Amino acid sequence: MIQGWGLEILEMTPGQAIVRIQATPRTTNPVGGIINGGVLASLADMASALALSTAFEGAMPFATSDLGIRYLEPAKGAVEAQATVLRLSRHSAVISCELRAAGEIVALCTSHFAIKLKSDA
Repeated sequence: MIQGWGLEILEMTPGQAIVRIQATPRTTNPVGGIINGGVLASLADMASALALSTAFEGAMPFATSDLGIRYLEPAKGAVEAQATVLRLSRHSAVISCELRAAGEIVALCTSHFAIKLKSDA
């Protein structure tokens, strides 16, 4: 999926990640060149998971348990998703993600992740 969508990881720092996709026939709706809403939600989820993974040294002992996205504008061209860890505890995390196209916010996302550490088994 990442290769088919042209996903690029632009930056990863502790608690943050920025990823980008390009509008392609695989990511856009059939008419108008607008990136599909499901693709944008998946992009936000991937960026959020990458931001959270920085707290676990590359391991990913977590799963998305809830994701809410608000679409503000049609997204055309390249879209960058910037995710930031807002809250991290032993069993959960809350992440915010802004999606931008041509410098404008096109969607806002908040997600919750359930964390299952090996020591919790």
